[in-house]
Amino acid sequence: MALREAYGDRKPPDITRKITACVACRKLKIKCHMTNSKPPCSRCKGRGLNCTVNKSIQMILENDITWKEEIEERVKSLEKLLARKTTSRNDDAPSVRHSFGLESPMQDSPMALATATPSSAADTSLNLSCSLGAFPASSITGQPLSDAGQSSNTKPDLIARGLLPEEAGQELFEFYHDHLDRHIYNLLARSGSLSEVRSRSSLLTAAVCTVAALASASRHYESCLKAFQAEVAGELFSKDHTFDDIRAMCIGSFWLGEISVALCALAVRFSSELNLHRCITKMPHIKWKCYERTRLYFLVFICDHHCSLKHGRPPMTRTMRSLQNPRALLRSEFSVPSDAKLISHLELWSLSNRVFDLFGADVGSPFDPHRSADLEQLSHYFDEWRRQWTDSLSRRDALDQFEEHNMDLYFYSAKLCLFSHVFRGPPSRATNTGMATTLARSATECALSFVRCVAAGYQAASLLPSYLITMAAFASVFLLGASSANAQFVDKAEVLKALHQLFDVLDETGQRVHPSNPFLVVANGLSMALGSRPRSSPATHQQLQGGESAAVHSPPAFDLRLLPKDVLGLASTQNIDWTAFSTEFEADCADLWNVDLGSVG
Repeated sequence: MALREAYGDRKPPDITRKITACVACRKLKIKCHMTNSKPPCSRCKGRGLNCTVNKSIQMILENDITWKEEIEERVKSLEKLLARKTTSRNDDAPSVRHSFGLESPMQDSPMALATATPSSAADTSLNLSCSLGAFPASSITGQPLSDAGQSSNTKPDLIARGLLPEEAGQELFEFYHDHLDRHIYNLLARSGSLSEVRSRSSLLTAAVCTVAALASASRHYESCLKAFQAEVAGELFSKDHTFDDIRAMCIGSFWLGEISVALCALAVRFSSELNLHRCITKMPHIKWKCYERTRLYFLVFICDHHCSLKHGRPPMTRTMRSLQNPRALLRSEFSVPSDAKLISHLELWSLSNRVFDLFGADVGSPFDPHRSADLEQLSHYFDEWRRQWTDSLSRRDALDQFEEHNMDLYFYSAKLCLFSHVFRGPPSRATNTGMATTLARSATECALSFVRCVAAGYQAASLLPSYLITMAAFASVFLLGASSANAQFVDKAEVLKALHQLFDVLDETGQRVHPSNPFLVVANGLSMALGSRPRSSPATHQQLQGGESAAVHSPPAFDLRLLPKDVLGLASTQNIDWTAFSTEFEADCADLWNVDLGSVG
């Protein structure tokens, strides 16, 4: 019927002559007797012959039209049934969930979301017009994925599905926009409203609401996290990704420490499929699309190196030759002030990547004292990075209090990881040289500066990305190890004062963050470790801000069982089990800290 309507003919074709006899009977011109008008006929069946009926063109057309009409009717019936089911589910689900606290398992299941994801069904064939200089996959059509990065959002988000009230979603979006977005270089600065984000991507909506709920201690965190994880699972095998999908992965990777590695891996994969890296060589950009791609790739690069340094794993993104001059992005006509902060951190992580390339991730391999010059040279590069960007941002009037504090956090964390290489290998073979002492002292000073920096920014401590929280844990454990040994260059009073200040900040922060916030892990660990160390009075936040200090008494012998065995390792300390500690720490680490300062020139 659809075929006839398309050509303006609503009348079925008349079949003037309908063939009913088989080929053998027609050849002999005899009567062909068939049961229910279907072969084989009685004659062919009795003689064991092959009984076939040649259909006329009219019969073929009629059968084709009849088949298509039946399929069209079935599809229409299915569409009507699905529409009724969807309408009734949307009408009933919110009231049921709010009344009984129940959620539909099918709505959140990865399979349901995966089936809702559009998929490309392009035919695959050999591309004979492929350029000889192209990549191998270009020789097969249907193989390359679309890199447009744009598509309309057709999936209902967590608000539309009744998992999060719209008022709560608006509050979470505003919290993210006001407090968190600047940590990730104003990624959603051009998205001024929740409705705009919802219309673009349900995945991005879930990511924003989840990280905001975590940082603001919202009671909706668990439901948001569950919805976000289900959305991510639905994108796992999808081929139709967007720039907003990458933004969502980066936002989640920045704050959701437990799943940051998985989210970062997907962000890297999606950015590769969308060919974000191919516009880097075109800087400075005169096209918005190229600028957007390059900026987003730089963000993925930073997220990847967050996870790389936290967990001691090789980064998945490469420091390509085209990344040697990232400052060219600042000359693009679309550049915004936050681009300078993005590029500064990109250069810092490129330096950290150089450290990884030189020294690797094997914390069990002893540090070669002859490579001390490499550490000093890299330390000089970090210092030069800080000097250049401090001057540059000051001239741009972009170095506000937040950015200065943020730059210090990343600077001290990078140098702490750099100098901690001197402690690699078995503790018993520590080299008591003047250079080793100098490097160990530099590591302690960086850890102390980082802890003080976190304590000084106590008002924003709960907003820090998971990488900096992990570094706070690592610096704390590092200082605990330094103060527990008899290292002559460690001022135990200053170390304990800084740790107590950090604990005060974390203790107060813990009262207004979600129980799942990783800051509580650090706070609980410090509470156990510092419990046997008395002090005259706790330092208040007013004292911390004004630079005043509380008197700290010399501590008694510290319970070394409270220290983890790999206190000086580079493994992630975010999930430290503070109850599983080594009792041999003093014997293991004494040689690392008890070095002769007399040889220092």
